[in-house]
Amino acid sequence: MHNRKNYLFVGTERAGKRAAAIQSLLGTAKLNGLDPAAWLKDTLEKLPSWPNSRIDELLPFGHNETANDENLLRELLANILDNAICYSRDSGNISVRLAALPNPVLIVEDDGPGIPQSEKEKIFERFYRIQGSAGTGCGLGLAIVKDIAELHNIRLELNDIGLDGGTQFVLTFPIPTRNMS
Repeated sequence: MHNRKNYLFVGTERAGKRAAAIQSLLGTAKLNGLDPAAWLKDTLEKLPSWPNSRIDELLPFGHNETANDENLLRELLANILDNAICYSRDSGNISVRLAALPNPVLIVEDDGPGIPQSEKEKIFERFYRIQGSAGTGCGLGLAIVKDIAELHNIRLELNDIGLDGGTQFVLTFPIPTRNMS
């Protein structure tokens, strides 16, 4: 009976992660100007015959024509902060700073275990999660951050803080242009 309970818990956990992934994709579809229900229906119709090598084409990450969309920038910030909260130490510290010399810069730091060098590029891939990491996400948060940053010409840097861990995300925004008319 003990094994069955563990199996049921694992099944429930997987179902929860799948539900979270679907919710995240529906939210991303909406942020990218798509009707979430229509996107999901279209995707489910195409999926059975769609080649695995082109599966990314079905994801709702198309570039929204509305650059500097406030909702997308909020999503970027929410995902960066969620990542810091999720991976910081228990009773740890998260630092958020803004600077404006010469470009606007947002810096978010956590005191978590850090990200191994071999994983630093991979964490921005869709559905990628570091094996054995503490978080419960589905691996979309930082992929969404990367897509939004590219859309808005935001330079995204990932740095180590110290030898005992910690991660720093630096987002450098383009200098805003002013309408002189």
